[in-house]
Amino acid sequence: MQIPQNELIRIALDRTSGKDFEDFAKRFLTIILGAQFIPLGGQHDGGADGFIEENLFAYPSQTSKFIQISVQQDYRQKIRRTVKRLQEFGREPSQLIYVTNQIITAIDRVEEDLETELGVVIRIRDGQYIMTNLPTDRNLIAAYNDHLHHYTEFLRGVGRGTILTRSTHVTDPHVYTYLVSVLERETSGSSFIDGVVDAMILFALEGTDPDKGIMMSENEIRSTIVAKLPASEAILTGRLRLRLEAISAKGNRRIRWHQREDKWVLPYEERKDLVQASLEDATLYLRVRQELSEQFCSIDPTSDLSPTKLAELTLQTIQLAFEEDGLRFSRFLNDQDPEYSAPFVSDALRSVLDDHNLKGDLRSQTADIMNRALHSLFYASTHLQRTLLKRISHAYSIIFSLKGEPRVLKYFEESLSQTWLYVGADVLITALSERYLQPEDQHTRNLLKSASVTGATLILTEPVLEEILNHIKNIDLEYRDFVESAGIIDSHEIASQASKILIQAFLYAQGLDNHQKPGSWEGFVNQFCNYNDLHNSQRTQAALTQLKRYLISEFGLRFESWDQIQKICDEGRHRLLYNSIESLKHNEFLAINDAYMYQLVTHRRSTRPVEHEMSEYGYQTWWLSSGEGAAVRAMSKIDQSTNRILMRPSFLKKYIQLAPNTSSARHHLGEFLPSVLGIRLARQIEEGDFKKLIATMKEAEALEEGRRASKMADCMDRLRGAMRSEFDEHFIPENEYLSIE
Repeated sequence: MQIPQNELIRIALDRTSGKDFEDFAKRFLTIILGAQFIPLGGQHDGGADGFIEENLFAYPSQTSKFIQISVQQDYRQKIRRTVKRLQEFGREPSQLIYVTNQIITAIDRVEEDLETELGVVIRIRDGQYIMTNLPTDRNLIAAYNDHLHHYTEFLRGVGRGTILTRSTHVTDPHVYTYLVSVLERETSGSSFIDGVVDAMILFALEGTDPDKGIMMSENEIRSTIVAKLPASEAILTGRLRLRLEAISAKGNRRIRWHQREDKWVLPYEERKDLVQASLEDATLYLRVRQELSEQFCSIDPTSDLSPTKLAELTLQTIQLAFEEDGLRFSRFLNDQDPEYSAPFVSDALRSVLDDHNLKGDLRSQTADIMNRALHSLFYASTHLQRTLLKRISHAYSIIFSLKGEPRVLKYFEESLSQTWLYVGADVLITALSERYLQPEDQHTRNLLKSASVTGATLILTEPVLEEILNHIKNIDLEYRDFVESAGIIDSHEIASQASKILIQAFLYAQGLDNHQKPGSWEGFVNQFCNYNDLHNSQRTQAALTQLKRYLISEFGLRFESWDQIQKICDEGRHRLLYNSIESLKHNEFLAINDAYMYQLVTHRRSTRPVEHEMSEYGYQTWWLSSGEGAAVRAMSKIDQSTNRILMRPSFLKKYIQLAPNTSSARHHLGEFLPSVLGIRLARQIEEGDFKKLIATMKEAEALEEGRRASKMADCMDRLRGAMRSEFDEHFIPENEYLSIE
């Protein structure tokens, strides 16, 4: 999407009507503030256009922070009337955020004057604020185009702008650092993830005691960890069992495995060590708070706030600075470089003072003495203070590396919303096989539905549709010849030996205690298309139509017919591609289809707008399949093109389905950093791993934005197309895998 020039934005803001600006501002605030912003409207809004939700399911009467949106030129008078109206309506505003299309000079002074006069914290978001933030988010640009752009159409030759500005994913170092770090771990291996998982296992097992028979199963351990650290779910999926067995093996024995019950427990020595470590971690925060309290006594013993309160506000400021920009803050603390700007600290301090409704002289006095204390904390800290800052930095690195950083999540969410996936027959056949599993066990089905809901375009082609129907026909014959003839259709032993996944699915379903299970093989096939049409040559098209309608409806797929495909695919080129892989596929029909899929992906990549395929997101069109890729590599040599065509379903699972959304990630980040769990897990982070993270961030900052965007795209493409992931079961780093392949 092209980004409007600032001049156009300014003209649109100046000419907008009150209604259009209000509609735009509400979308703007929803994107900026997230779910915390609750819009109001109508005659009974009580003088406000929205409020900030301070508690879950709060009503306007239960909050004190309100939003007012206006195009009125006399903004001072509008703010005064808004506060008065809120008070007359029985509300007690402590803070008012005023959003205006006007550009206001010396906003800080205006805010301070109105705060003193009204006794309410005033925050103004003016036209300049909108102009600054608008280019940073595609959703904000869409809001502008929908509500304000038409105010500039009177200008001849003005479209939607011609300047393509880098997104914040490129301009700040978070996403680059994450992509480079995770790719390095997946290609060369790292003990970092193992250390984090081991520490989480020990945490989960703390309450166990073999003498009392208190033990935990693998699922109980998993549930305990995910409840405290949701970002860990993806990494536990493939690694928990391996780590449980590794740290209970001879020569390690940090935990005990009771194999008969298949449960785990902490031995006495480990429990004793953990109790001592937990005590130290729990008191670290309290001891630092006491040190800060004593410092405040010496800085300004006459302050209206108690030294303990000032110490708490200081620690809250540090925590919030990590929440807002933990990566840069970690670098700042690591380097202690006075020349390295740390605006996140002053922003965090301002937010803390806002949250505690400090105004006027008390606010100025508190800000002054807290700034002095923070400077001392950063540049002349005690041993305990340095230990706490280091632990929180390391705790943040855990969340960051587990993809719990909201900026990283937003990058992946936006990337997926622009992605086109040609879904392979293998993926859809697996989805069919999950028909009778419990919803939580329908991994491929849930994966496809999650991707569709998130915004990806999933494409079903007619060649793939025919491939699936042919597969069903073939396994029907196999079922009749080898399974039905045996006369046993409810044996798990036979199910486990079946060579085709759909036959396995049917046989396992017979053992389910479920009144909806298929009563017969014909009933199973009828879930997808009419069984009687399978082998009737005159009814083949009817069977294809039934199967197509089912797949499109169930998984939100978009269909591309043979007519569309043949208009795109050059027959001569297709023959060359087909010839290159015929010997690999051992099946003429499959080789033909694979060649078409390759052509479709490369064609769409070449014809989509350049900003879609050459942005920091990398290629946005992929073939979703679990295939090994030998055929793709063979075709790429003939085509002299990239072999990064296949995207593994495991990528979607890791980065989409199991990832928290941005708002919940921000919430969990705020809970994890100051917690005893966060401080405890931080003990497990090797200093070398942490230093490497900081070094990667510095590398990002040293690159020009164009080069940074290019490297981000390359990393993303490599992660999408990776054959294996550190989050997969039995993970082997790429360098070791290549040596044994």
